[in-house]
Amino acid sequence: MFSKLNIKQWLTATVACFVVMSVLQHFVHSVLLTAWYQEYAQYWRSEQDMMSRVHWRYVGYVLFSALFCFIYTKGLEGTSPLGEGMRYGILIGSLVGIPRMFIDHVMFYYPGRIILAWGIATVVICTIMGIVVGMIYKRARSST
Repeated sequence: MFSKLNIKQWLTATVACFVVMSVLQHFVHSVLLTAWYQEYAQYWRSEQDMMSRVHWRYVGYVLFSALFCFIYTKGLEGTSPLGEGMRYGILIGSLVGIPRMFIDHVMFYYPGRIILAWGIATVVICTIMGIVVGMIYKRARSST
């Protein structure tokens, strides 16, 4: 399973995806959706409580990024790195984000617009991450 994995390349892609995910998640949740979140503040932990647990969010980002990049290496087709990365990101984002919208709609009291925004953000963020991974693996293919 790991025999053909280029660890240096995988780690580079993982770190890059972690950074992209962290920045974009912050932008979505702390900038774009802040006003909507304030309307439903009663459903959230307090700021202090969330910040005391923030490290778990980053653990999740690292795990997601590592698995995202590992799975990418298992399906390389050798086509256009940009297109391949974009397709991969859209597929993974759709796999994670779209079903979650339906599940979250049942589980949480949040309005549909927030849940829809989460799903769309997931697809967009994963698409950008896919492009980043594709470009990292492009460089490796062209240097060999």
